[in-house]
Amino acid sequence: MKRASHAGAVASAIATVTVLAACNPSLPEAESAGAQLYVERCSSCHRLHAPGVITSASWDVILERMQREMRMRGVEPLSADETRILREYLDKHALRTQDASGGSNDGG
Repeated sequence: MKRASHAGAVASAIATVTVLAACNPSLPEAESAGAQLYVERCSSCHRLHAPGVITSASWDVILERMQREMRMRGVEPLSADETRILREYLDKHALRTQDASGGSNDGG
Protein backbone atom coordinates (compact mmCIF):
# COMPACT_ATOMS: atom_id res chain seq x y z
CA MET A 1 0.00 0.00 0.00
CA LYS A 2 2.83 2.40 0.86
CA ARG A 3 4.49 1.80 -2.49
CA ALA A 4 1.31 2.78 -4.40
CA SER A 5 0.94 5.87 -2.25
CA HIS A 6 4.57 6.85 -2.88
CA ALA A 7 4.18 6.29 -6.63
CA GLY A 8 1.07 8.47 -6.63
CA ALA A 9 2.89 11.23 -4.78
CA VAL A 10 5.79 11.09 -7.24
CA ALA A 11 3.41 11.21 -10.21
CA SER A 12 1.59 14.16 -8.65
CA ALA A 13 4.88 16.01 -8.09
CA ILE A 14 5.97 15.41 -11.69
CA ALA A 15 2.61 16.66 -12.99
CA THR A 16 2.86 19.79 -10.83
CA VAL A 17 6.37 20.58 -12.08
CA THR A 18 5.24 20.06 -15.68
CA VAL A 19 2.28 22.42 -15.27
CA LEU A 20 4.40 25.07 -13.57
CA ALA A 21 7.01 24.87 -16.33
CA ALA A 22 4.32 25.47 -18.98
CA CYS A 23 3.00 28.48 -17.06
CA ASN A 24 6.44 30.01 -16.66
CA PRO A 25 8.27 29.15 -19.86
CA SER A 26 11.91 29.91 -20.32
CA LEU A 27 11.91 32.21 -23.29
CA PRO A 28 14.17 31.82 -26.30
CA GLU A 29 16.71 34.62 -26.57
CA ALA A 30 15.64 35.82 -23.12
CA GLU A 31 17.99 38.82 -23.23
CA SER A 32 16.65 40.09 -26.57
CA ALA A 33 14.54 43.23 -26.83
CA GLY A 34 11.58 41.15 -28.01
CA ALA A 35 11.69 38.74 -25.07
CA GLN A 36 12.13 41.55 -22.57
CA LEU A 37 9.22 43.47 -24.10
CA TYR A 38 7.09 40.32 -24.01
CA VAL A 39 7.80 39.88 -20.31
CA GLU A 40 7.41 43.55 -19.44
CA ARG A 41 4.19 44.30 -21.30
CA CYS A 42 2.40 40.96 -21.31
CA SER A 43 3.14 39.32 -17.96
CA SER A 44 1.86 42.32 -16.04
CA CYS A 45 -1.70 41.18 -16.86
CA HIS A 46 -1.50 37.42 -17.45
CA ARG A 47 0.83 34.44 -17.60
CA LEU A 48 3.11 34.12 -20.57
CA HIS A 49 2.90 31.38 -23.17
CA ALA A 50 6.03 29.90 -24.65
CA PRO A 51 6.25 31.52 -28.11
CA GLY A 52 6.80 28.11 -29.74
CA VAL A 53 3.41 26.70 -28.75
CA ILE A 54 1.42 29.17 -30.87
CA THR A 55 1.60 29.71 -34.63
CA SER A 56 2.64 33.03 -36.13
CA ALA A 57 -0.85 33.60 -37.55
CA SER A 58 -2.37 32.98 -34.14
CA TRP A 59 0.10 35.38 -32.51
CA ASP A 60 -1.06 38.07 -34.95
CA VAL A 61 -4.67 37.53 -33.87
CA ILE A 62 -3.70 37.52 -30.19
CA LEU A 63 -1.71 40.75 -30.52
CA GLU A 64 -4.62 42.52 -32.21
CA ARG A 65 -7.03 41.28 -29.56
CA MET A 66 -4.71 42.36 -26.75
CA GLN A 67 -4.31 45.83 -28.26
CA ARG A 68 -8.13 46.22 -28.22
CA GLU A 69 -8.29 44.82 -24.70
CA MET A 70 -5.66 47.27 -23.45
CA ARG A 71 -7.56 50.22 -24.92
CA MET A 72 -10.82 49.03 -23.34
CA ARG A 73 -9.13 48.72 -19.93
CA GLY A 74 -7.41 52.07 -20.14
CA VAL A 75 -3.95 50.55 -20.48
CA GLU A 76 -1.58 52.20 -22.93
CA PRO A 77 -1.44 49.91 -25.98
CA LEU A 78 1.81 48.92 -27.61
CA SER A 79 3.44 51.62 -29.70
CA ALA A 80 4.10 50.94 -33.37
CA ASP A 81 7.75 50.22 -32.54
CA GLU A 82 6.85 47.90 -29.64
CA THR A 83 4.35 46.07 -31.86
CA ARG A 84 7.00 45.57 -34.55
CA ILE A 85 9.59 44.28 -32.06
CA LEU A 86 7.11 41.93 -30.41
CA ARG A 87 5.73 40.61 -33.73
CA GLU A 88 9.26 39.93 -35.01
CA TYR A 89 10.20 38.10 -31.82
CA LEU A 90 7.03 36.00 -31.66
CA ASP A 91 7.15 35.21 -35.39
CA LYS A 92 10.77 34.09 -35.13
CA HIS A 93 9.97 31.68 -32.30
CA ALA A 94 6.40 30.68 -33.24
CA LEU A 95 5.21 27.13 -33.77
CA ARG A 96 5.90 25.97 -37.31
CA THR A 97 3.37 23.64 -38.89
CA GLN A 98 3.66 21.22 -41.77
CA ASP A 99 1.28 21.29 -44.70
CA ALA A 100 -0.07 18.06 -46.25
CA SER A 101 2.85 17.83 -48.70
CA GLY A 102 5.34 17.87 -45.83
CA GLY A 103 6.56 21.39 -46.54
CA SER A 104 6.74 24.12 -43.97
CA ASN A 105 3.59 26.19 -43.65
CA ASP A 106 5.03 29.13 -41.79
CA GLY A 107 3.83 31.91 -44.03
CA GLY A 108 7.20 32.68 -45.48
